[in-house]
Amino acid sequence: MKEKSQACEEKIIGVDLHPDSFSFAVTVPEDRDSLRVLQQITKAPTSDWKKQLSKLPKPAVIVCEASGNSFESSFAVFHNSLRSTFT
Repeated sequence: MKEKSQACEEKIIGVDLHPDSFSFAVTVPEDRDSLRVLQQITKAPTSDWKKQLSKLPKPAVIVCEASGNSFESSFAVFHNSLRSTFT
């Protein structure tokens, strides 16, 4: 049986941002080697980004690649009190 750690309760949200659309997946670690996808949205219009942020689970860690619109998007993340990591 695989052991779950206490840290596994925090959601991890992977985000792919583009000038005209975004996609994301809300995941939770099953154990140290796997994630379970709880929610997934693909190719949503960028205009819906702030609305979707308000619906995301909290607390959560948002992981996003750095791109042209990352700074504006990260401002929205911080405004919505979510912790973020940009790589």
